[in-house]
Amino acid sequence: MHLFSFRSPPYCVGANAPVPDLETALIECHLPQNVEDKNVKASEELAKVLTSRVKGHDGITADVVRGMAIMFTAFPNLQGYGSVDSNALVAMANRNLIKMAREPIRPKYEPLTVDRQIPPRPLTILIVDDDIGEILKTASSLAGWPDVGVSWIHQKSNLGYSPSLATIENAIVELAQAITARGCDVVFMDQGMRDVEGDKVVAKLIEQGTRMVFVANTGGDGGQLKNAGCVASAEKGGKIGKAMQIVFDCLPE
Repeated sequence: MHLFSFRSPPYCVGANAPVPDLETALIECHLPQNVEDKNVKASEELAKVLTSRVKGHDGITADVVRGMAIMFTAFPNLQGYGSVDSNALVAMANRNLIKMAREPIRPKYEPLTVDRQIPPRPLTILIVDDDIGEILKTASSLAGWPDVGVSWIHQKSNLGYSPSLATIENAIVELAQAITARGCDVVFMDQGMRDVEGDKVVAKLIEQGTRMVFVANTGGDGGQLKNAGCVASAEKGGKIGKAMQIVFDCLPE
């Protein structure tokens, strides 16, 4: 289990302020981990086409094209229905752009709107997930929210092959204890975390009498988490506004 914490930064780009290191983590988490040999030839051919167009040319355009050619050579891992995963491509493109001292491709940063509900008091939100990319995506959706601090627990599986029910139960108790120790107000809980299921952790904490408010934060069906006691669903940060409004109404005095 790995613990991380950061205070929600404001949107920096619009204010011409430095972008926090979180952006680097967002780039790195999407880079490919495995390369399939069957795709190497296709990517090398694409790299040759790109570099042939700027052969003998110098300047920014040529540098960028050569960087993209390197990207396709280094990333031949085609995913899904014969297509390239867009997040991974953008991540690799950004790595090359940054190496060339160029501005990376960024998501559209939008300022907070005045109609967003302000929490009744300063809050700490804890994100629990086994995927660091999903943690960062949810954390980014909370960035800049007034009076909201964000931290997270990266729940890694280390129970081995086919763990016993007793071993899994111990892992649930351990994670529940780690969450309690953080003293947070709100927990954004993933459901499927390899050996540990989020609804079991939520049920354990509610059984212990916690005053935390729980939010389902899963890409799949959040029914199990809601049945266990989650008051809303954030869907990996995709429905953050609606979830936060429900949370504010459910906070204990």
